[in-house]
Amino acid sequence: MPQDLRPVTIAETRRFWTKRTSEQVSDENAREAVRNVTGFFELLAQWHEAQVSELHGSSDNDAQSADAGRT
Repeated sequence: MPQDLRPVTIAETRRFWTKRTSEQVSDENAREAVRNVTGFFELLAQWHEAQVSELHGSSDNDAQSADAGRT
């Protein structure tokens, strides 16, 4: 996760959430929002990788079982 966020990212995040909540968003709240969203997408990517690995692992095992049954 990015430790050092660009000032433009923080400013854009502040504008985005200030506009939608009608409340001022601090730099620290903007940093936290970016970290949370980044963490969420990292978690989704990990789940996807695990699911793909599981599916490919099952396919490989099924193919090996089928080959073993032919001999």
